Amino acid sequence: YVPRPVVTPGGSGHGPVTVTRPGKRQVAAAPVPIVITETSGEPPLILSLSDVSDAALLTSIKDILNQHKGGVETYIVTGGATPKKIRLPFRVEISDALIRALSNAIGKGRVARGLSKDA
Repeated sequence: YVPRPVVTPGGSGHGPVTVTRPGKRQVAAAPVPIVITETSGEPPLILSLSDVSDAALLTSIKDILNQHKGGVETYIVTGGATPKKIRLPFRVEISDALIRALSNAIGKGRVARGLSKDA
């Protein structure tokens, strides 16, 4: 008898899949839809960027986000034929100063909360 692996989807059926084998536990990559969740109860901050290869811009965004630490999740949505949502390792406190600083860095109309535009 050889025990079979047990596959458990992460979270609410979205996210990484946990595969448990006798004596081992590992997380396996699985194709799942990208879902933005609101763990803080507030809509996430979404930054729309057409080019994520600009290191100076990304450093500027990082510095701004670090100055406004809080509980709201932050994402970058890349442009192109197939947009991608990337969760950033920053949680922020939403304020007029934050929105203004990000809008100055990445452009007006590229900062949003959830689905509604803030700037």
